[in-house]
Amino acid sequence: MRKSIPISEVKNLKLSNYQLIDVNKTISTIEEINKFYPCYGECEVSLNDDKSYYFEYTKMFLKNDLCKIQIRYDSYRKKYSIFLNENFSKLTSYRISEIQNTFKAPNNIGVLSTKKLTDWVNYCQVVYKTLKEENEKLTDKVQAFLKTLENENVRWFNTSFEVKEGEIIRGGLVYKFKIDQGSITQEIKINYLTDNTLNMFKKLSNNELLREQKINKLNDR
Repeated sequence: MRKSIPISEVKNLKLSNYQLIDVNKTISTIEEINKFYPCYGECEVSLNDDKSYYFEYTKMFLKNDLCKIQIRYDSYRKKYSIFLNENFSKLTSYRISEIQNTFKAPNNIGVLSTKKLTDWVNYCQVVYKTLKEENEKLTDKVQAFLKTLENENVRWFNTSFEVKEGEIIRGGLVYKFKIDQGSITQEIKINYLTDNTLNMFKKLSNNELLREQKINKLNDR
């Protein structure tokens, strides 16, 4: 299990010399950014078997009251990169990129300035609002679809966090659906146990098979 802690709490961890160099470099970069725009740091840590925390890496963020905006410094290219660090569970990475590309991003930063950093924060906030709005719409769509299934005899399978699949078998027909993040696909087909005969076609087209199944259920009681 992983979690993020303030970089100020890193002193409570046992760090190797290499890890300590990484932390000190991050703190130094934060101090430099803070001259132009408020910045803070976090440490990603994992939980050991003995309940202690193991240091993984550091992260830096630009302060704002709307979303998490991460900033990185590439010492080789001597450039800063800035991006959203948010989760939109109903949006694919392709859709996120597609929405981001509808807005013109500022140029990458080589030399820091308040204006350059502010421009990036404003850009990230606009993108965040757009992504959040679409993610909420898709969340509502999925919830509304799931509500339509509440009183149905659904056979569920593959129910991971963001992927759900199921089927309903009735009257010789199979209704299948798949929810993948914010996408819903649906399919209706003939049950493979149903005879491919003209007589069966007539029963299905006149709902006779469904009536027969209901009668059989009543007789079995």
